[in-house]
Amino acid sequence: MKILLLRKSNCPYCDNALDFLRKTNHTIGVLQCEKRFDKFPKDLGWKPDIVFSFKNYMIIPKEITQSVFCVNFHPGPPEHPGSCSANWALYYQDKTFGVTAHLMNGLVDNGLIFRVRRFPIKPETTLMEVLKRADQEVLKLFKEIVGDTVSYTHLRAHETKANLVCRLLLEK
Repeated sequence: MKILLLRKSNCPYCDNALDFLRKTNHTIGVLQCEKRFDKFPKDLGWKPDIVFSFKNYMIIPKEITQSVFCVNFHPGPPEHPGSCSANWALYYQDKTFGVTAHLMNGLVDNGLIFRVRRFPIKPETTLMEVLKRADQEVLKLFKEIVGDTVSYTHLRAHETKANLVCRLLLEK
C-alpha cells in the first residue's frame, strides 16, 4: 500500500507518527508543511492509496479527497473544529477536551467523524498543558487507527443518510 503522510515540520509528535508508519512495511511518502496555508503540490508524481493528515496545515485539494481515502487527525474535539481549539475550550470553560479522526472531503475540518478521544480539563489547566495532552492523545489515536488499517489493501467509508456511520470495509 502507498501511504502519504502530511505533517508539520519540526514536530516530535509528527516524527513519532512517521516512525510508526515506517514500521508497517508499506511505501511511505511524506509532505511537510512549515506554516499555515502551505500549498499542496499540483503533481505528486504518484498516487497514494491512503492519505493521513497528522497535525498538518496544508489544505488538500478536492481532487485528492474525492479520489483517495483521506483521514485527518485533528488535535481538537468536534465541537471546536479548525484552529485554536484549545483556546476556545478554555475560553468556554469546557470540562473536557479531545482529539478527532475524521474522513476528509472538499471542505476544511469537515467530514465524517469516526473516532474521538477525550480527556478532562480542570479550571486551573493552562493552554500549554491542554496542547501537550492533545498532542499526546492525537498520536495515540493515530497509532490506534493506523494499526487497525494499514495491514489491509482496501479501505472504504460507508455513510447512510438516516444514521451517519463510518464503517471501514477491510479486505485482507
